Amino acid sequence: MAVSKARLFLGVVLLGLSQPGLSSVTDELVAANNDFAMDLYGQIKNDPSKAGKNIFFSAFSVSSALGMVYAGSRGNTKTQMGTAMKFDSVTGDIHDGFLQLFTAFNDPTNNYTLSVANALFSSKDYTILQSYIDIVKQYYLSFVKTMDFKSNPEPSRTYINKWVADHTNQKIKELFQQGTISPNTVVALVNAIYFKGLWKEPFETKYTKPDTFFLSATKTKKTNMMNLKGKKFNYAEVANLGCKIIELPYDGDEVSMYILLPDETIGLSALESQITSASINAAISSMYKQPVGVSMPKFKMTMQIDLKDILKALGMTDAFVPNLADLSGIDGTRKLLVSAAVHEAYVDVNEEGTEAAAATGVGISVTSIQIPKTFKADHPFLFFIREKVTGSILFSGRVLDPPKAEGTATTTGSDDNPSWCEDLPDWLCDLMKWLGCGYTTRSSSDGDVLFPQ
Repeated sequence: MAVSKARLFLGVVLLGLSQPGLSSVTDELVAANNDFAMDLYGQIKNDPSKAGKNIFFSAFSVSSALGMVYAGSRGNTKTQMGTAMKFDSVTGDIHDGFLQLFTAFNDPTNNYTLSVANALFSSKDYTILQSYIDIVKQYYLSFVKTMDFKSNPEPSRTYINKWVADHTNQKIKELFQQGTISPNTVVALVNAIYFKGLWKEPFETKYTKPDTFFLSATKTKKTNMMNLKGKKFNYAEVANLGCKIIELPYDGDEVSMYILLPDETIGLSALESQITSASINAAISSMYKQPVGVSMPKFKMTMQIDLKDILKALGMTDAFVPNLADLSGIDGTRKLLVSAAVHEAYVDVNEEGTEAAAATGVGISVTSIQIPKTFKADHPFLFFIREKVTGSILFSGRVLDPPKAEGTATTTGSDDNPSWCEDLPDWLCDLMKWLGCGYTTRSSSDGDVLFPQ
């Protein structure tokens, strides 16, 4: 006998800030989410379609979205989700932990702009258990609305995308692509969050200028680098990871960006292979405040990810398979399955601060004298946006290829007019070309030092 199929969709845009006084279950949930963030990063960086590209995503957004699906999962589907999402390491009530975080996120402040909202859009032609609706309303503070998915799937998709756009300052406009909402859709769960933070120590635009960024050992480009000197930042040199780490706090000191810069120009892959939530925490614990001159590129990026294969690789397989998926906690039947899982994230880092949003969709059908340090992010690096009270990793990313400065070109050391000549006197440039070598720059406490290649 044929089994009827129904689809559930979930969309999330999430960034969060937590506060003192949260329970132990929230601490465990934060640790689980951070571990999941590292697993998710590992899967994304290994995706052939992301090779050589910038990355930006919010694992916390994905985790929160799937938390609502987890609330309706049962049996082996729930077991697999718990393992993949690290929820099985949390001894308390997962949903109560999310409630505490969401409540903290919505605490108003003048230091940054933060808005978070959840919604459940259900088909008017399909019965969703009231007990499930109560869970997402009580613990996820969800807005609930019925939609005519069966007769008007495209207008429904447009309505939901507008809801997401309105809650992300128009940064995420097409979370659900055309065709993802169909007459078989019965639920769309959406969690949206928008964050904009100003640097505690802003960069002055007059010091932003084109500078060389090393895309690889031999390939460079000019990008607009922001520069800041004469300030103190939490900073450390982490020998076991082969990198430097710096904390750039946002106004209010509740959220910070952490940048991990490999010691070697081509050291990102080695760093990526070693990074874990524990190693990040250890690196952060080793930092102390000291004078640091900071130079880093301005960048803006948007990334879309199909999460379906990634979640399967992490062990969440049954939820996508007819007759194996058990989401009976949503509708009381075994008809539902996850038919799609998508994520979209946006970030804009400039002299004033950072604007970020993310969206996920799941379809269910020390020294005594302080010598100023130099932190020059002129080659690929990792970055995280992290809430400082609980240590929640909210956003994760890497910069491999920042935007090209206007009027400049990407160059390599083998060009007739190599890029390094721009920084040298003509006589030295001619001499080094005659000798058949170029040079690279390396940051030191004494400034930039030239090294022949």
